Amino acid sequence: MAPASNNLKRKNREADNEIPTGNAAIKKKIRDTERALRRPTLTAKVRLELERKLKALNFHSSEKLIDDFERTNAKKYHMVKHFERTKVNRKIKKAEKELKEAKSDEEKKSAQKLLDELNIDLNYINHFPNTERYISLYPSSDSNEASSAEARKEIRDRIGEATKDGEFDEDTVRKHYRNKYRDHLVKSGKISAIEASADDIAALSGRKEEEDQVKPNKKSKTAKASKEKAGKPSVVEKADVEQDDFFMADGDSDDEE
Repeated sequence: MAPASNNLKRKNREADNEIPTGNAAIKKKIRDTERALRRPTLTAKVRLELERKLKALNFHSSEKLIDDFERTNAKKYHMVKHFERTKVNRKIKKAEKELKEAKSDEEKKSAQKLLDELNIDLNYINHFPNTERYISLYPSSDSNEASSAEARKEIRDRIGEATKDGEFDEDTVRKHYRNKYRDHLVKSGKISAIEASADDIAALSGRKEEEDQVKPNKKSKTAKASKEKAGKPSVVEKADVEQDDFFMADGDSDDEE
């Protein structure tokens, strides 16, 4: 049976591996991890895990900034999108009626083309990237149309390309503009340019238990060898406990800075 102190350390490690919901809490974990990395006695394994964790924390911090910006713009442009959505839906109903009543092939083709364009307009309104300033489909006469037309066309064309057979690939469009805004944040110095790999993010969310845990023992050659092997902690467990010691020592030291 494991000592109570080791169980406490493991519980602290599990809590430490949880991803905070607030950006302030994420930044505190970043500072704690950076402080732990400055310790000269780190083993290579623990240092690697801390470096991965730092990359993952920086990644989640940038994601949080982008999420907050998207949420702000969604609220900011909610009303104008509502009015334009209502207008486009009326036009769609009219186009559907014209398509239904069309007699010649030419009339049907024209009505279908208009309906397809209106559906793209509807997707433009519903899925406009929230990392961008909303550009109205129906700008007022006093707006700076010349400067907005090119940007509106670029976004609308991209949304049109992501619309296939009535289905819209939102993930592709959203990812493109989130990455664009991320580049802007990097250039402005608001976030780090470090990119976290899937392994780095997994290191923050928790280790891969199937890979990191000791595999089930096969039949040992002797009962004595099996007993000795079972009584020794694994290399991963040693690294876990060593990492726990660093974070338990540094957990409350943030106030010292």
